Amino acid sequence: MKLTPRKFEEVSSLGYSIFTCPLESWTYMKCLVIEFRGECGYGSNSNGDAAFMTGIIKAADSIWHSAGLILDLRQLKYKWGDEMVKAIGALGSCRVKDSYMPFPTAIIVSDLNRNGLTSLAKAEMQVDPTELLFDDIETALSAVDRKAQQIYGRP
Repeated sequence: MKLTPRKFEEVSSLGYSIFTCPLESWTYMKCLVIEFRGECGYGSNSNGDAAFMTGIIKAADSIWHSAGLILDLRQLKYKWGDEMVKAIGALGSCRVKDSYMPFPTAIIVSDLNRNGLTSLAKAEMQVDPTELLFDDIETALSAVDRKAQQIYGRP
């Protein structure tokens, strides 16, 4: 049997950092903050980057068990690629009574990606970009906290 060694760098050159912080309403519940930096490929050339991001997000959540997610993409150049939807929705949805809501998620954007992510939110996700995309961590955390209250109830 021939084993082929693999490294994440084969599919993506993106860098990342992982942080946690308490939610505003529930200081005992963690919000996962993952920063990605670098340049995503254009169109299908970003598939590896999106798959890499999805894997990092899922691995981090499996270790730190978050109640919300902030993707800090201020240092990520992104123009277009539909697979980014998988990274943004990596943590799936939460059951609320008889229905499901998306996992409480917010994205911090910059001029490197605002147009691309706005288009992605509108066209591919059918989401109002003002509910998903934010300019700073404080506003993003407040949005995640509001979304968490819809799922977990008020403290």
